[in-house]
Amino acid sequence: MFNLLTLTSIVNFLALAISLWLGFYLVTRSPRRRVSWLAALTLWSITCLFFNNLLHLNIAPDETLPLWLASFRGTVIPAPAFWFHLTVLFLPPKVSKWQRHLVVAAYLAAAFLLIIGGATNQLLPGVTEAGRELASSRQAGAFYPYFVGFTLITLAFALGNLTYGWLHAPGKPAVSGQSAMLWAATLLGSAGAAYLAISIWQRLPIPTLPGELSLGVGVSLLGYAVARYDALIEGRVMRPDFLYSLLGTAVVTAFFLIFTSALYFHYHLPFAVIILVTVLAIISHSLYDGIRSFLDRLFYGRRHQALRANLRLLAQEAGTYRELPDQLQAILAALCRSLGTAKGLIAIKEGESLRVEAALPLKLRGQTLKPLPAEEVTPLTSQMADELLGMALLVPLHLGGEEIGALLLGERAMGTYSPEEVDMVDDLSLQIATIIHERRLQEESIQQVEALVSDFRYRERELQRRLQALLTQREPSEVLGGVPEKEFVALVEDGLRRLFDYSYLGEHKLARLSMMERQLQPKEAPITHLDRGKALKEALLQALDKLRPPGSQPDPPTLEWHPFLVLHDAYVLGEPNREIMSKLYISEGTFNRTRRRAVRALAKALLEMERGARQEIS
Repeated sequence: MFNLLTLTSIVNFLALAISLWLGFYLVTRSPRRRVSWLAALTLWSITCLFFNNLLHLNIAPDETLPLWLASFRGTVIPAPAFWFHLTVLFLPPKVSKWQRHLVVAAYLAAAFLLIIGGATNQLLPGVTEAGRELASSRQAGAFYPYFVGFTLITLAFALGNLTYGWLHAPGKPAVSGQSAMLWAATLLGSAGAAYLAISIWQRLPIPTLPGELSLGVGVSLLGYAVARYDALIEGRVMRPDFLYSLLGTAVVTAFFLIFTSALYFHYHLPFAVIILVTVLAIISHSLYDGIRSFLDRLFYGRRHQALRANLRLLAQEAGTYRELPDQLQAILAALCRSLGTAKGLIAIKEGESLRVEAALPLKLRGQTLKPLPAEEVTPLTSQMADELLGMALLVPLHLGGEEIGALLLGERAMGTYSPEEVDMVDDLSLQIATIIHERRLQEESIQQVEALVSDFRYRERELQRRLQALLTQREPSEVLGGVPEKEFVALVEDGLRRLFDYSYLGEHKLARLSMMERQLQPKEAPITHLDRGKALKEALLQALDKLRPPGSQPDPPTLEWHPFLVLHDAYVLGEPNREIMSKLYISEGTFNRTRRRAVRALAKALLEMERGARQEIS
């Protein structure tokens, strides 16, 4: 069993971790919203309270803390002002306008208390050795009552603002729900702050745990409520991203916590190290994407910065929206509740049949229906109802003159469908059909993005492979032993010039290539140097033929044909250079550059053919 001191430490630790993470979640998801920053400042300010509580609960009063660590005590003072300012933003403009002077007064009061606390050290309470989990152990300073009054007054105004906003909120359930959640968060936070402030002021011998628990739940609910509010205003789906970020941060923090705790028990590290490592783990994980975006500016050009940012945003948003069946199920459930029917289904056309994607009851999902030829809302007869799973109303789903599905509704609990309800369902059918169509387009876009990413990765790997091959390619000396690349290219060009001189080619250095032996093996008669010359000629022509582009030669020849034609016409056909330049419409300089590149390409092709021949021999 945990004793009261340990349980109080655990509650403060969890409250610290959650409030710190929620603050960074708000500002990283909605960095341009004032509501997010005010909520984050409120959470971070109260985080310092939990941080100080942990130090007081687990470090003896006679232990001296570093000045920078002890200075965190005063950072909780502006928290009531931040919270009050946050609630003013949720009031109607006419009401919030006259409260601006109250916001200024709250910040001035917080600044005055900060100055007093820093100058006199008689504002916030210290802790004695005995009963540190009790409020009576806290020694309130001489100016502490002023902080108590400031906290209670500002939080009372904050609760009043949210009460007014809740009562005068628009009739939309989502807006009303956000107001109720913010009101509950402020009520719990105010109750916890009042419990702690008054019990410490009066030095009551009661545990601080209820107040810290209420305050921790209140600030956690505040952060979640503001996150939901931002998502509602910005049109985002928050739940998957919220849970993903929460679990990711929890896993990283747990890893560091376990590792640091092991060092704490084995090497007797200061307890403050555990808290600081936890705080740094949460901060670093929360700011990871922001740090990567900053580093992109140092290492990548503007174009690639935007590309990487968009890809990260796409990866973050991928999977954050409901699948189509879940979306249709939510629509169907809301529609059935409003019409007072317990049965219904939405089927989507697949080929020549309809597949049930959403249904009440759920056991009907996945079933297949026959095509329903109907152009408008149609009440079903008893025979048709039996064939269509006991439904009473057929609503075809059309878009652009094409049938894409059907909405089927069961009988109402009381009476039949009125003409107004039929008209409403008919209007909704177009919206449902649009949602189905847009969702299909989105799935096609996802497939296109996946194909583009796969193609990009393939091309990038292929480009890197070719670059690596160019940087690490072996010299021809590995083939001919001691012949450098420049000399090998000169040998190839010399062989082209004497292409029809078999006697010369037979004694040429290129005639020693292994591929010559492979071509001469079938011969039964004794092999002469003339045979080697002929074999070398065939090898050069085979390598030259690899330069030939696919298809028939256009007139006039395009650029891709120039390397092949320059070598073929000059060395095989023996045409003068002037005629070749005239036929290709190129200058003498271009002709010479093209010939040099073509000879190098032919030499490389010859080397690759030689390596293939050596592999076959080995």
